[in-house]
Amino acid sequence: MTRSVMGPAMNSCKRLPRGSTVWCGPPMRWGASAEELLRDADIAMYRAKWDGKNRHVVFETGMQGMVQNRMELEMDLREALEKDEFFLVYQPTFDLRDMSPTGVEALIRWNSPTRGVVQPDDFGTGYSSLAHLQRFPVDALKIDRSFILGLEHNQEGETLIRTLVQLGKSLSIETFAEGIEQQQELSLLRGENCDSGQGFLFARPLDVAATEAFLQNWAENTTPALAQTPQHS
Repeated sequence: MTRSVMGPAMNSCKRLPRGSTVWCGPPMRWGASAEELLRDADIAMYRAKWDGKNRHVVFETGMQGMVQNRMELEMDLREALEKDEFFLVYQPTFDLRDMSPTGVEALIRWNSPTRGVVQPDDFGTGYSSLAHLQRFPVDALKIDRSFILGLEHNQEGETLIRTLVQLGKSLSIETFAEGIEQQQELSLLRGENCDSGQGFLFARPLDVAATEAFLQNWAENTTPALAQTPQHS
């Protein structure tokens, strides 16, 4: 069914692209009302749209709670935008070669009256691709926390970090490690000549006043132990 409606359509002037999202309700259930069947098909439609274009989805019982939660979240987010419940925090970033601050990364937070302070899991996760390094003017290659976690006990992870850093250097792109929490992780990243990074080892996300105080204090009291961590050539 999806394939049959794919492809361009014609009007009097030009060819128009055409796609489809198909949703399927369950087989007729004994005692199910027309309203229930339409509701189930509607839930499958939302799931198909969230999963992407040009696909079909068959309704399953577990979808109802998931779709309802997501719809409630979307409504709460729209209301939060109207009520100005979003705010920014700032996490300092550092040049790992000399441990000097290079700036801050702005991170959005949602101060929800019912959910508490909510932060988004990463906006780019699942959508990043190495192919984008050729298609877009990328100036930094960000190494996810999942690659860094437990780095000192993971030979494969260390090899992957080395590969990513070398890839960045080959393409003249800065390599940036996020989520540095242990001194050993920092030492390994510096040993691989990773350019810059951030993490709880240096500072947690801070408000404006705390960020200014942190950077001022860092400038006055640079930690010699960090600045003197040896690097490999």
